[in-house]
Amino acid sequence: MIARATTTQDEITGDGTTTNVLYIGELLKQAERFIAEGSHPRVITEGFDIAKKEALQVAVFTKGNEHDLRLLSFWRRSKSHMKDQERPW
Repeated sequence: MIARATTTQDEITGDGTTTNVLYIGELLKQAERFIAEGSHPRVITEGFDIAKKEALQVAVFTKGNEHDLRLLSFWRRSKSHMKDQERPW
């Protein structure tokens, strides 16, 4: 699951794979804790679905903001440029 999410993240944005792994790892760690405390896995997945819907609403809201679009466009161009070059490390 983590490998698939990371691959998709890299293909779509070219960046953020480490952040993606950290988010997924933390979600799984917290889910494990809640299950150990007796929560049903279905309740946890429903919570994940609610969080996803909220995050998508924020993304749609940000999509119409001209300043954010210019900033994201600049960031994407700089990341694409870096991806085409050899990494210095």
